[in-house]
Amino acid sequence: MGKGSAIIYNMITVVFIILTIVVGVAITLTVLGGSSDTETTVVLPELPVALALPTVTPSLTLTSTSIPTITLTPTITLTETNTPQATATATDTALPPTETPLPSATSTETDIPLTSTFTITPTFTSTPLPTATATTEAPQIISFTASSTTVTGGTPITLIWQTVADTASLQRLNAQGVIQETFSITPDGSLPVTVPNVSGQISYRLIAQRGGQEVAQSINIVVQQACGINWFFGNQFADGCPLSAEASAIGAYQAFERGLMVLVQAGGQNRVYGFNSTNGRYMVYDNLWDGSTVYPCACGTAPAGFLDAQGVFNWAYNNTNGTVGAWWNATGIGWATTNIDTNNFQTLQVKSDGVGFYIRVPGYGVIELSGGAVTGTWARVDGT
Repeated sequence: MGKGSAIIYNMITVVFIILTIVVGVAITLTVLGGSSDTETTVVLPELPVALALPTVTPSLTLTSTSIPTITLTPTITLTETNTPQATATATDTALPPTETPLPSATSTETDIPLTSTFTITPTFTSTPLPTATATTEAPQIISFTASSTTVTGGTPITLIWQTVADTASLQRLNAQGVIQETFSITPDGSLPVTVPNVSGQISYRLIAQRGGQEVAQSINIVVQQACGINWFFGNQFADGCPLSAEASAIGAYQAFERGLMVLVQAGGQNRVYGFNSTNGRYMVYDNLWDGSTVYPCACGTAPAGFLDAQGVFNWAYNNTNGTVGAWWNATGIGWATTNIDTNNFQTLQVKSDGVGFYIRVPGYGVIELSGGAVTGTWARVDGT
């Protein structure tokens, strides 16, 4: 207990004792007065004398002055501590200025695409690299020219070319795009060639190869045939010149599932030709039919929608072999699809080799025959 507290405690004790004495005296006098007829009045000393103790009050005041110093100082400190919280609130108020610089951050982000663009640049640079590699490996035709592109048949011209390739070849094609001749050449060079004596257009095709790849380029040559005799179906559809003028005759014709049969009676010949379209070959026999006999087929009779071979073709169909076995088997020409035409006005013209020839078969078209007198190859001439 502090010194000030002890003084207060002693003063309170003294007051308590004085009050106790006064109360006790009053009670005693009252009791004693009750036994007498005469009421005795006791005059108590004035309490203020006893209570004059407030003289001590200054001491209490001084002591109480020091008490707030100890107890209330922390409270004041806490209040002052809370005061900066208002300052913190003011700091929050200042946040918008802090956010204001954000546009500067946006400006900084504007620079980011520049960095990104710079990053893309190497990607763009690397993109051409495969192209460059592919260009190096792939063949190229730098140039391909001819000394003339409009000539008379049989005229020599010179072809000149330059390539980037390991190997190269040169081809001559006819008007139908069929390869007629192939030349072995070097990747760079020139070659004199004689244009065939045809009428129409031919082409020379250059092919360059490298790394398993190839590239081609063509030059078209317009040819005016220098023949004393023209082909009856047009000089542009034939190679070379005919051996003689055309001849006409009346023959016969019948169409089959996979080919046709033709009787040719012209130029002293009387022969039956069978053309198989499955293999592009023909067979030819001298006509030995008696003109009347009808021969039964080992294959039976034609099914519905088809016909048996008729007339001279009935004889050939059942008494000669086709290009592969019997005419009627699976690899032969099959069943007839039309009736025989015995008034077939044909036109023939022999090739310069004296063996092959062209024949126009009404109802079918112009046929080119190449080969011998017994068998060979045949093809329909397009555009005729």
